[in-house]
Amino acid sequence: MASSMRDFVAGVLIVAGLTVVVARTDWLRPLGIEVATFTRDSERGKQSALVIGPSPEVEASRLRCAAKAEVAARLIAGDLGLFQAAAMFKYFNHEPEKYRQLGYRRLPGKTDDEKLCREVILWVQGECRDRVSASEVEQLVADLEAELASRLRQFDRFELPQWQ
Repeated sequence: MASSMRDFVAGVLIVAGLTVVVARTDWLRPLGIEVATFTRDSERGKQSALVIGPSPEVEASRLRCAAKAEVAARLIAGDLGLFQAAAMFKYFNHEPEKYRQLGYRRLPGKTDDEKLCREVILWVQGECRDRVSASEVEQLVADLEAELASRLRQFDRFELPQWQ
């Protein structure tokens, strides 16, 4: 009996939530989703909303995140190395030029290329957190950090390969 009551209450809350979502669209604008409102001649005074979709900036960000997740997964699987992955991240962060993502520049490091390697390591850490044990995550991150440290000891500054 308690389970069926819980299901009923959950259903009511879902319907109420959907009603609010459909009735009010102003919450979509800060997410970059454009909403057009229009009035039908036959129903004067009643407005309807049409969700147009995400703005180009939001779509670019969505695609960038999907691409980075895929690259991180390939690095975890051993199909890519750290520096190849960082070169891909560099490309993704700067394309399209109009919607560049330069947050990686806040990460520690002397050069943008070093900071990009650190961004890759953070993504790998995030991507494998739910897939493998905490000790495996720590080991993978330690291995990537050691690879980066070795390159920095060898060259102090380095350039990532080009990727397109």
